[in-house]
Amino acid sequence: MASVHAPASHATRALAEWVASPHSLPELTTTMAKRCVLDWLGAGYAGCDTPAGRIATRLAAALGGPEESTLLGGRRAGCTAAAMANGITSHAVEMDDLHRPSVMHLGTVTIPAALALGEREHCTGRRLLEAIACGYEVGARVAEACGVAHYRFWHVTGTAGTFAAAGAGAVILGLSPQQTRDALGSAGTMAAGLWEFLADGTMSKTLHAGRAAETGVLSALLARDGFTGSGTILEGEKGILRAMAGGGTPARLTDGLGEGYRIDENSFKLHAACGHIHPAIDAALELRRRGLRTDEIARVHVRTFRVAIEVTGIPNPQNPYQAKFSLPFCVALALARGRVGLGEFTTDTLADPALRALADRVTYAEDGGRTAAYPDRWGAIVEVQGKRGDRHEVRVDTPRGSPDNPATDEELLDKFTALSASRLSAERRARVAEAIGAIDQASDVTAISWGSDADDRR
Repeated sequence: MASVHAPASHATRALAEWVASPHSLPELTTTMAKRCVLDWLGAGYAGCDTPAGRIATRLAAALGGPEESTLLGGRRAGCTAAAMANGITSHAVEMDDLHRPSVMHLGTVTIPAALALGEREHCTGRRLLEAIACGYEVGARVAEACGVAHYRFWHVTGTAGTFAAAGAGAVILGLSPQQTRDALGSAGTMAAGLWEFLADGTMSKTLHAGRAAETGVLSALLARDGFTGSGTILEGEKGILRAMAGGGTPARLTDGLGEGYRIDENSFKLHAACGHIHPAIDAALELRRRGLRTDEIARVHVRTFRVAIEVTGIPNPQNPYQAKFSLPFCVALALARGRVGLGEFTTDTLADPALRALADRVTYAEDGGRTAAYPDRWGAIVEVQGKRGDRHEVRVDTPRGSPDNPATDEELLDKFTALSASRLSAERRARVAEAIGAIDQASDVTAISWGSDADDRR
């Protein structure tokens, strides 16, 4: 992989040329890409059981067309529809991976696009992993360039995600530098995804991921047939950075390009909640491990970074999905039940009067130090005031699952097992995990059975 040196004024072209160049992944990057695929699959299988996942899978199958690509729900569909449906399902339970420096869920947009086209084209497993690594790189760089100003209104997984998916698609299809540039241009002009869904906890967030994956596939296919797209979609006068990020930080698009892969910095989520809450959840769990009981708590105060407050400062969630974005509710869950998994986000849990009362005693405020460190470090301080006047405090500078506080292979396999339990038999789970572990040796990715045992036609 050659290092690329290009001015920000030629960023779209530089990224396209890098994507279209030969890639030979280092061993550590190959291993990380495999971990990302397994983690994405687990989240996707679990998402098939959600209302959003069922709707997306059913629609993708009903759209008709050639049965080119696998739906994780157990059926097949055209590649664009499969990318859409699998993007939605894999983002539906908030357990998909997270690249913290870019504040982006890269797997849920990149892998559905790469897999849908990979099956259509019968590509090798190694090519699939190369496509995934390149998609993560492009998406992360665009997201980092857009920065916090963009994130205030735009869900970066939906916006930068279109570039990630298009970059992955370009590798699968073997596009030339010009074709790749066209694909990025088409993807960028369709980038979207607004945070307003948080107001009522609707399904739109999952659509952002699904639509980005679908857009990337469509853009790559169009580019292969000669459909042109803006060659300056990122850095141009009316491009993404100026239109949606107040100018952003253009240097982030190309600085160090070719000197490594962003996928190596990826994080994995161990709690079924918005990643911005994870530092506070980890701190609350540590307080519980130290023996703190909920009946001893007078109040809880969380100090964390500004974006966490803006996104998750929801004091009274009205449905289980919205509860995943409620810092007070998730901290109360961690203190009261000792885990914040899928099973905790139910209507019964939401209605638990004791849990609600504890959540009402959780307050939060911005911590300047944590804000200054974000997004490179995601931290929180949880302070508990006891009813007898005692005080307890835990500080977390980086949550579990981050590169500098990593999840083990055993933890990730346990996570995959738990998330896929309703969709795969024990025998199938073992076979799928084994196949992903050796995917770089696969001559054709269609040899792997990606769909779940259940054929969900509901």
